[in-house]
Amino acid sequence: MKSLDLLKQKKVDIMNRLNQAMKEGNEEAFAQTFTEFTEYVQEVVMEEAKGLVQAADTNVLVGRGVRQLTSEENKYFQKVIEAMSSSNPKQALTEIEITMPKTIIDSVFEDLTTNHPLLDAINFQNTSGLIEFLVNSDGDQIASWGTLTSEIVK
Repeated sequence: MKSLDLLKQKKVDIMNRLNQAMKEGNEEAFAQTFTEFTEYVQEVVMEEAKGLVQAADTNVLVGRGVRQLTSEENKYFQKVIEAMSSSNPKQALTEIEITMPKTIIDSVFEDLTTNHPLLDAINFQNTSGLIEFLVNSDGDQIASWGTLTSEIVK
């Protein structure tokens, strides 16, 4: 959807040009600007209709029990679609500046426990926020592998 401010500014611009054409008595400029105005009205009406159709579709799907995407999820998937449509999708995917929303991960885990009762029976849990990283602050060091009970060698 287009910004309401942009649409309002476009309307003001068209109206100013219509007034100017009337003051100057320039019929050709008036006709051209009036055509732009009718196209503007059509654009606004179509944008509003698209929004209403989308809202109606969403309500129908919710009534049927279908999970709807959040605005954050919509934005993420739109970026992925744009990346996949590019000439180099592998590179474009790495340049996406938006991360997968947590709600998608939660939904996947919910579907897993619903569709696979064993996972629910073993208390399958989403631990996406409980990841730890071990970081070596001493730089590169040499290590060797040995038996489990052998001395640590440096």
